[in-house]
Amino acid sequence: MLSLSNALQFLVDALVLFKRESYAHSLALAVFGLEELGKSSYCYLAHKGWVNLKEFHLYMRKHEKKLEVMRALDGIQVMRSLTNEAEKKGKLITSREMRSNPVYRRREAWWGKLSKLRMKALYVDYETCKSSAIRRRDALEIIAKSRTYALAVTNAVLAAVQKPQEYSHS
Repeated sequence: MLSLSNALQFLVDALVLFKRESYAHSLALAVFGLEELGKSSYCYLAHKGWVNLKEFHLYMRKHEKKLEVMRALDGIQVMRSLTNEAEKKGKLITSREMRSNPVYRRREAWWGKLSKLRMKALYVDYETCKSSAIRRRDALEIIAKSRTYALAVTNAVLAAVQKPQEYSHS
């Protein structure tokens, strides 16, 4: 719950900075918010006994690993959606078809660029002596998607907390 609260605070702060036209820092805080959402999700999975504890400590200490948790959860949602679409047409979708699907590829590319964008947004390039030029539209896209993921994770965690017997690990 503390990680979830921290993630939500990062996203609120990102919105405040965005409104003040501080796009680079708002983008960076939104990415930090996504990382904290990953941490919150992984903490919950570990609490339920669904995570190897050696892996747990690795994932909690690295920014990219926390994003990887969110990327995996998002990938599951995309796969579920694509599978449902195929099944409605009476088809099965192969893993190759899944990976070549434009929706899946766009999402993977989006997740793949977040760490670099966060770094670009926060730091001055000492070789060129320039700060980053983060566009308003890039910051807005990441903040908007972060909000969507925050709502999903919050709903899942709160539902599990309110009905622990349905989610217990036996």
